[in-house]
Amino acid sequence: MRSALPPGRESLPRWYDLFGLRPSSLQTAVTGQCLLWLAGGLLSLGGCWAAPQASSPDARPAAAPANENASPDLSAPAAQATPSPAADATAVSEEPIASPVDRPLPPPSARHPIDQIPEGQAYRRALEAWDAGDADTAQRIANELAGHPTYSPLAVAIEAVGHIKRGELEKALELAEQISSIPVMQREAYAIAGEVFQRRQEWTRAEDAFLHALAIDPYHVRSHRWLAVLYYDSGAMRLATEHLRQVAWLEPQECKSLMLSARIYIDYEQYSEAIEDLRALLRRDPPTDMAVAAKIELAHCYTQLRRLEDARKVLADCPSELPGVLAMRAAVAEAEGDFEEAARLARDALQRGSPAKAALVLGRVLVAQGQWQAAVELLEPLVQQTPSDHRFRMLLGRAALRRRFLIDPARSFLIGRQPDKDRT
Repeated sequence: MRSALPPGRESLPRWYDLFGLRPSSLQTAVTGQCLLWLAGGLLSLGGCWAAPQASSPDARPAAAPANENASPDLSAPAAQATPSPAADATAVSEEPIASPVDRPLPPPSARHPIDQIPEGQAYRRALEAWDAGDADTAQRIANELAGHPTYSPLAVAIEAVGHIKRGELEKALELAEQISSIPVMQREAYAIAGEVFQRRQEWTRAEDAFLHALAIDPYHVRSHRWLAVLYYDSGAMRLATEHLRQVAWLEPQECKSLMLSARIYIDYEQYSEAIEDLRALLRRDPPTDMAVAAKIELAHCYTQLRRLEDARKVLADCPSELPGVLAMRAAVAEAEGDFEEAARLARDALQRGSPAKAALVLGRVLVAQGQWQAAVELLEPLVQQTPSDHRFRMLLGRAALRRRFLIDPARSFLIGRQPDKDRT
């Protein structure tokens, strides 16, 4: 599938691996709905993309049991209750909220009945096991729930997800239809159907199914995850980041969705929004590797906004021997006009295995210093190694033109006459 990322970002991890979701290959469908999504993506490239606002799911009713101390009966109709005012996303707080994902969580009484019982937690662990490829754990939990007089429909839902993972989509859809007759299971039925339609590349039907699940339960994390994937692959980045932030809000320990949201904002040069997500991520005490990666991205945002002192502070406690950290420090030094220091750090990063970022910094420094031949020798191999990254190609073109080299139009993807042999 052709990457939806701008040139130079093809190396980002796929959404499915980061989320643990593994659908079949997704391709953009040529439908009216997808054309609208793509139009939104094109507007963002022109700088017309408004910063996404956190969605307000609390305006929709959420299913809740009449007595929060009583276990819900999966065979009985689900009672509908208006969410507590404490769950309102716009509730006034004495302390300023630094990020939309730091809002107060909805109270337990506003959550779906399945999410309020131990068996519901076991059901969620089973779905996570399927996503991680752990079929044994998922099947063990399904067997335990199947023998329960009240919660056996959860075992049917686990079985349906298993059919999806095995590619048995018709069986999964049949089981989803079966459990949809139980009102409190309708959320799961819609989510399962959405995954089936996603596998079939029926994008409009998949979106509709996930939105129906969220209409029943605005706090359904799995539907938010899948909608983020769907919108991302369709080019609707504003909607993708909106649902990623919903995932991060509902899962206080979740870090991957914030990293992905920040990288989307960075790709579209929405650096202030990216800074919000990266700061929120770092407040969650992520694993060391992710924390360092987030600080590098944060320093990049500060550098682009010319907040160079902030960029230096962010990198101060990062391991100085890491190639990515060295490359980012080189970029900060370049922005400060210290070309000698930038070149030194970039060369050090190159020797330690960070070719892309460090080579771009060093290439720009060499061009700025008028060292055209050295810039060409540095960049030409990188253009051949990563032909899809046009940043190297553009920088090489600048250096070559200043050095009065002749550019081969066929090899540089330009339209023109093939150069004569005596001129090459």
